[in-house]
Amino acid sequence: MQTLNIRTKKNAAAFPLAQNNSFLLSGERHTLGKEVNGTRYDGVPGCVVDKSVTDITVDTTTIAGVDFIGQVSLASAASVIFNNCRFARTVAMTAGARAHFVGCYFYDQGSVNNSGVPANAYIVGCVRKSGIANVNVTTIAETT
Repeated sequence: MQTLNIRTKKNAAAFPLAQNNSFLLSGERHTLGKEVNGTRYDGVPGCVVDKSVTDITVDTTTIAGVDFIGQVSLASAASVIFNNCRFARTVAMTAGARAHFVGCYFYDQGSVNNSGVPANAYIVGCVRKSGIANVNVTTIAETT
């Protein structure tokens, strides 16, 4: 079983189940690591992940309401739904990774760079104010 290290100023979270866990992240700064299949993260307003999140590798992870300041990278086995998240840096997707970005906001240097096929990366109802073009994505409504 893979583990996740969510580090807050005080402690780290552990997974009670082998899959389908759910976490509510507070406004403190977090570091996300590897997670287990079916995990859902919901951020309260002001929740910030201030370190790079490298090589998300698992299937069917949902992350909602989180502000990512560092770069996010998805490995080829990843399948992630980002819902109402904010990205200050590029989301790098390895060929084979799959992601849906729904209602997300891309600012500073935020964009999606998918090295796989466009059908694996969907931008749905997002806002991209970074001025940096997305690469190899399928866009269904994006405001720039």
